[in-house]
Amino acid sequence: MNVYDGSGALVKSIHAGEDPVSIAINDKDELFVGDRSSGLIHKISANGNATLFYSECSFPSSMVFGADNNLYIADSKLNQVTVLDSSGNVIRTIGNGIIAYPTGLAYDFKNDRIIVAEHGAVNDTTEVTIYIFDLEGNLITSFGSQPGTSWFSGVKNPGNGQFSRIQGLTVSRCGTIYVIDPFQSNVSVFNEDAVFKTKFGHLGNETGELNIPLDIAMDSADRIIISSLNNGALEVYSYTDIVPTANIKLEDTSICSGESIDIPIHFTGVADYKFTYSIDGVEQDTIITAENPYILSTQTQGTYAVTSLSDAITTGTCFSGNPTITINSEAPTANISTDNAIICDGEEAMVTVDLTGAAPWTFTYTKNGQDPTEVVTSDPEYTFTINESGSFAITSLQGGGCTASILPEKMDIVVQPKPTAKFTNEKYNKINRGESLDLLIEFTGTPPYTVTYSFNETESVQAITTFDNPYKLTVSEEGAYQLINIEDAYCKNQKWMDWVDLQYYDYELPTAFIATADAEICPGDLAWIDIELTGAAPWTFTYTVNDLNPVEITTENNIYRLNADKDGTYKISSLKDAYAAGTLLEGSCTVTLLSGPLAEFYYDMNQLEVQFINASEGALTHYWDFGDGTGSTLENPVHSFDKKGDYTIVYTASNACGTMQKVESISVDRDEETVKVVLVYPNPSFGEFTIKITPVEPITSDVTISISNTSGRLVYTEVFDPNYAVSFDGSIYRNINLVNFNKGIYFINIYAENFEAQEKLILKD
Repeated sequence: MNVYDGSGALVKSIHAGEDPVSIAINDKDELFVGDRSSGLIHKISANGNATLFYSECSFPSSMVFGADNNLYIADSKLNQVTVLDSSGNVIRTIGNGIIAYPTGLAYDFKNDRIIVAEHGAVNDTTEVTIYIFDLEGNLITSFGSQPGTSWFSGVKNPGNGQFSRIQGLTVSRCGTIYVIDPFQSNVSVFNEDAVFKTKFGHLGNETGELNIPLDIAMDSADRIIISSLNNGALEVYSYTDIVPTANIKLEDTSICSGESIDIPIHFTGVADYKFTYSIDGVEQDTIITAENPYILSTQTQGTYAVTSLSDAITTGTCFSGNPTITINSEAPTANISTDNAIICDGEEAMVTVDLTGAAPWTFTYTKNGQDPTEVVTSDPEYTFTINESGSFAITSLQGGGCTASILPEKMDIVVQPKPTAKFTNEKYNKINRGESLDLLIEFTGTPPYTVTYSFNETESVQAITTFDNPYKLTVSEEGAYQLINIEDAYCKNQKWMDWVDLQYYDYELPTAFIATADAEICPGDLAWIDIELTGAAPWTFTYTVNDLNPVEITTENNIYRLNADKDGTYKISSLKDAYAAGTLLEGSCTVTLLSGPLAEFYYDMNQLEVQFINASEGALTHYWDFGDGTGSTLENPVHSFDKKGDYTIVYTASNACGTMQKVESISVDRDEETVKVVLVYPNPSFGEFTIKITPVEPITSDVTISISNTSGRLVYTEVFDPNYAVSFDGSIYRNINLVNFNKGIYFINIYAENFEAQEKLILKD
C-alpha cells in the first residue's frame, strides 16, 4: 500500500500482507487491512508490523469504522456486514437474507446509519441497489436499479439514479451519498433522503476522466478522491452541495488569559449567510455576513458550534466542527540541562528540557543562533539527543496558549574528536640481528595518551601512557607490531589503528606493483595492464576485479602483461616468489568499459522556430539534419524553418564506441494567432531560469508552480498571487533557481482555478 500526502506526493509504502483488498483507520489512526485471499483482518502498526485482528471473514471487500468505534466489514461471499468491537469480537451481522454480493460500505456520521452497496454481479435477478440500515441492522430504505433495468438485462445506460454496477460509495459530513458505477465510469449523487441529485464523471484515460472506477473516499477538505483502475490513478474532484453548510475548521485550542483567538467558520452556498452559534450549548448572537470564511474573534472559554444557518436561497442543516477553547493564566517556563556536556565523536548528549505551565508546549531551540528546530510535546520532561558541538538555546516557548517571557540560559555542548595513533615508519622494516629500531608513534587528541599495542597479534599486549607526541618505541624483535587502541584525556578509540613489520635481513620479500594507469575500452577491445615484480622467479600472484573472483597466475617474467577485457578495478591480492610470500602489493588499474551513445531528444515549437532539446546519454558529438537541407553540430540547436510543413529530423549521437540515430517527424505550422502560454528560458538551463506565463484570460486565483522529476517525485513547489507578481504586457514572470538539483529532465506544472499548463525542463552541468 502506498501512502500519499494531500498534494499527491508519495510519503511511504507499507507491506500489508499477501493480497490486500480493503483498509480502514480508526480514531487512533490505527490501520486495519482486509486480505482478499485469506479473508483475515490484520492491524498494522506504525513500523509496519501486522497482528491478526479477526479471522472469520471470507471476502472483506470493504471496511469502515463508525462513530461508535466499531469496525463494519462488507463480506461479499458471506453476503453480510459483520460488526466487530475494538477487541475484534462480533457484535452483530447486518443484511442477512437481503444482501447478495456487497462491495461498498460507508458510515453516515450525520445520521448514524450504515449504507451498503449491492454490486449486482450475481445474476439477472440481483438488484443493483443501495441499502440503508440503522445500527441495529434494521433496513431503513433502498434505492437504485431494480431487476430488469441492470446490465444483466441488456440495459447499458440506465437512467438517473440507477446503475449498471455498483462498486464503492462514500458519505459526506452532510449526509450526501456518492456511488461509483464502474461500467458507466461515473458517480451518482444522492441527498441523505436517497433522492437523486446529479452525477459526474465520464469514460476516458486523461486527467479528470475515469476508466473502471472502483472506490471513492472524501478527505478532510471535502475533496472527492476516486481510484480509476485502468488509468492506474487517483482522480481528485471537488463538489459543492446547493444546500448551505457551515464548518468550523479549528482544532481544540488553548489561549492565554487576556488574549483572543480567531475561529474561522467556512460556508457553502450563496452569500449573505445568517447563522447562530453556541458556547457550551448556550446559543449566542445571530450573525449576518457575506464573509467566507467568517472570522469569529473570542476571548471566551468553551465549546463552540453552529446551531442554525441559512443563505440567500435556502436553509441548511449541516453543521460540523465543535472546537473547545481553553483559557490558561500560568506562563510557561523551561530549564535546559544535560549530564554530559562534553561527549566524544559518535556519542550523544542527552539534553533535558524541564517545562512548567499547561501542556502542550511548543518551543524552539537553535544551535549557535541558527537552524531553529521546533518541538511540540506534552511531556513536562522532554528529552532529546545532540551529537555535535555548539551553543544550544531555547529561543521561544509557548504552553497552553501562553508565551514565556523569561527563557533559560544557553547550554554549550562540546564534541571531542576520538584520538588516533599511527606509526610514521615504513610498513616493512629490516634490521640485522642484534640491532634495534625506533618506531615513532604520532597521536591526535589531548594528552596524556594511553596507547595499547600488540606484538605478533597475541604474543604480547602492552599499554603505554605518555605526554610525548610523537612517542619513540624502541624494538628489536622480528615480527608485526600493531596499535590496537588509543585513549586521550577525554575519549577512547578502541579501533585497530596501524601496524609495521620488522624483519631480519635473511632475504628480500617479493613485491608487486601495477604500473598501468586507468584505461577506457570499447566492447571487444583489451586493456594491457603491466605488473612489475621483484624477488626471485617464478612468481605466483593473485589478482581480483572489484575485490571479487580471485585469479591465480604463475610467471617467469618480472614484468607480466595482463590482458583485461572486464569492467572494474584490478588489484593484486596475494604474491609469493621462489622463497617467500610478499606483502607489499601496490597500485591498481580501473578499466572502464564504455558503451555506445543513446540518442534521444525533445523539441519545443514556437511558430516556425523550434528549440531542440538534447536528452541523449554518452554522446560526445552531435549532428542534426533538420530535413530542409540544413543541419547543426550544436548540442541544443534552435532552428528557424522558412515555411510550414512536415520535416523529418535526424539526430546522430556519437562517441568513441559508435553512433546512434533518432529519427522523428515534426509538423511546423505558423499561426500568427497562437500565443505560447508558458515559455521556459533558457532551456536547457544550468539551474537558473525564468517561467513566462501568458494566459489567454486573466488568472483569477493563486498560481501553483510544481516541478517533478521523471520518477514523478515532487522536487519544487511554490504558490503566488499573480496580482503581486512581476508582469509586463499581459505576461507574468517568475524566476526559479534549481542550481543544486541533479541534471536531467523535469516536468513543470502550472495551474490555477482557470489556468493549467505544462512544460518540460532540461537541467545540464
